[in-house]
Amino acid sequence: CDDVPGHVVLGAVEGGERHLRVRPRARPAGRRVGAVRGAAVAFVDANVGTNNTLSPATIPLSVQTPAALSAALSAAGSPTTVAVGTPLTLSLLVTDTGQAAANVTSVAPTVSPALAGSCTAPSPTVPQPIAASGSVGFSWTCTASSAGNITLGAGISGTDANTGATISATANPITVIAQ
Repeated sequence: CDDVPGHVVLGAVEGGERHLRVRPRARPAGRRVGAVRGAAVAFVDANVGTNNTLSPATIPLSVQTPAALSAALSAAGSPTTVAVGTPLTLSLLVTDTGQAAANVTSVAPTVSPALAGSCTAPSPTVPQPIAASGSVGFSWTCTASSAGNITLGAGISGTDANTGATISATANPITVIAQ
């Protein structure tokens, strides 16, 4: 076997085991690899001198693009003006645009200028799982405390369910005039 390309010779260990790990070459993310086909492993049983062959099963394998978040923010009724002290309901749709699932770990409403208003906590509470190519909706209310232009937005954080890598998104803000 030494002189045949692709063959590996493992020395015998009395009373022990030798393990051979085969790693498939990486393919571009998002492409189905198909299957990792096990190579036959030939060996001689040192105790009795017989030739043996092991043929591992075929293992299906696919490579996924990482989870990625996008966010769309909207206001109930799409108003351009709001009354000071009157709550405005906001809705946020968070979508996982990757092939791996995601977990939303934080939804943070924003108000600018900061002293111009306040927001309630988003519902539902986090963490929230999102399937690959799936979405989850959140809602909350914001109330203007002074007159003027107010910009409302949201920042979203999460993790890739496969790798644990941190992912994030920022919703395009909405500007209203408080009167």
